[in-house]
Amino acid sequence: MGTTTKTQTYEVRELLNLGCGRLMFKSADNVDEGEIKNPPYPYIQENAMDYLARMYPKVRYKKIIAFFFLEHLKPVDLSFIPYLINQALTMGGEFMAVVPDFDSICKLYLEGKLSLRMAEIDVLSQNNMGPHSTLWNKQKVEELFLEDGFELIEYRTGVAGRGIGGLIRVQKIAEDGTPPELYRSVEELP
Repeated sequence: MGTTTKTQTYEVRELLNLGCGRLMFKSADNVDEGEIKNPPYPYIQENAMDYLARMYPKVRYKKIIAFFFLEHLKPVDLSFIPYLINQALTMGGEFMAVVPDFDSICKLYLEGKLSLRMAEIDVLSQNNMGPHSTLWNKQKVEELFLEDGFELIEYRTGVAGRGIGGLIRVQKIAEDGTPPELYRSVEELP
């Protein structure tokens, strides 16, 4: 799958593509829980959260990407994703994601530049991954990632494919972040 090198006690790989769908990269570890017919490249059919948990501490990545994936996570999973991504990245590694940007969608709708139907599709989208469970904007990104060992490199909005997206780029600046309370309490069990 990805390019690998041995470092310390874990293997370092170049790129992890979470919730890839058909957007796969030849040099990446592409992960999607759905069955993809005739995929362009090999992929790992597994839940992304399970994959991140399973691979730690054996493998770390220099870069992790997730395009139109985070918005499908349920709130309980969302609280764990920054921690799991932090564990999976090398120090200085980068996480990049694209999500529907709720603030931009509302602004364009109120300005008459986006129809109600398109706004509903961007906010409530239902596809093979199910409906969107989380609304995203820059504040949401900061709330989730900046408290878990990341630094915001970039948050930019614009048109992404057929939707209004927010590009998120954060860099790991602290080791392992802080586990969510539920995770912390499980670790403390005898």
